[in-house]
Amino acid sequence: MVNVGDTSVYVDKIDAIDYYTSNSMYGSAGQVKSINGLSFSYLSDSSIYKNAGVVGKLSKVGNTKVSYWVDAGYTVKGKYRGKIRTLGSKSFKYESWSSWGEKNGMVGKLISLGAINIDYYDTDYDLGYKGKLKSVGKVNFSYYRDNSTNKKANIVGKFKEQKGTDPRLTVF
Repeated sequence: MVNVGDTSVYVDKIDAIDYYTSNSMYGSAGQVKSINGLSFSYLSDSSIYKNAGVVGKLSKVGNTKVSYWVDAGYTVKGKYRGKIRTLGSKSFKYESWSSWGEKNGMVGKLISLGAINIDYYDTDYDLGYKGKLKSVGKVNFSYYRDNSTNKKANIVGKFKEQKGTDPRLTVF
């Protein structure tokens, strides 16, 4: 495993690793430049990237571009400024601001990645897992409910099981 910015890259074997030097643009100095010939690029020190807090984040892995939500206004209120916008052709969408979303803690949570929808438990009804991951694509997640047995064991809201599969993703 090699840390590349905020990302962990897993490789079977490292034959060569190269780093950006101190005379590289700010944001990339000292960062991994390539692993086994696969190149990595980072966002430079520009005012728009500074304001969004993304200087030094990955901008390209090989030929795959990475973009971030950098605009001010609605992205700030929606709590997704500085988060990934696209990875190659895949778009990342986040829950926008609304009074409902604010009340339920949903604002800024990832709700889709390309065609894969992501859902969360948005109400609690004393079950103990409001705001936790409900499903990713066709994979569903459940947690221990709030009842006297689980409460005594201190496991309310802890992960219980994962059901279903989705050929578009691998869940770890």
